[in-house]
Amino acid sequence: MFSNPTTPNLADYLTFLAGIGIPPIATPAVFPMVSGAATQGGDPASLTDFTQSWRTNQWAGSFLTDSTQGATTYLTSNTSVTVLFATPFANPVVAGDDYQIVPGIAPVSLSIALEIVNQTLAQVSPTIYTLAVYNLAADRLINYAPDVAGQTFFQDLRKKLRLSEISVGVPSQASTDGLATGILNPEQMKLFTLGDLQTLKTGPGRQYMSFAQMVGRTVYGLS
Repeated sequence: MFSNPTTPNLADYLTFLAGIGIPPIATPAVFPMVSGAATQGGDPASLTDFTQSWRTNQWAGSFLTDSTQGATTYLTSNTSVTVLFATPFANPVVAGDDYQIVPGIAPVSLSIALEIVNQTLAQVSPTIYTLAVYNLAADRLINYAPDVAGQTFFQDLRKKLRLSEISVGVPSQASTDGLATGILNPEQMKLFTLGDLQTLKTGPGRQYMSFAQMVGRTVYGLS
């Protein structure tokens, strides 16, 4: 369940990803992340959790969110129990602060979606706006997320969805052997960009497009 369904945020976005089978929670080796609570406070530029035993610099390049303070920062390095911030928080970390660390691609994909989704949609329905953001962010993640060492989750998913193939329309018919396909180009698709066609290849991408088109072409950005 989302903590705030009308305001896009990283924690709810990760919950959304888990719900559609992109596993930050169920399979941490595929999408590594960690949650916990600070065991020591007093520093605005680092967080310490003595219950952890991280590899040195395991989280360098990742993002940490202190959900208690509502602050997020980029991590430059870490020891076995302490992560160091690129930008200090406005206030020192307090013992007991809840935190979450996720790979950099997760907040980046969310930030990209927040920049792309037209905020006019939020005036029509804040809930639909939030879901549009999460679906577009998931589409960007599926298209561009790198796999962690030793894993091929995103590579395999992109291959399965045939994301590297060129799309110029909507398949209308196909031969039984799959070697021949008829392409339909509806009038409304003539305004689609290559990026729009790429977005149509993923489930979250198609859901985003449907949300955006619900409130008119100007919101979608076609006019």
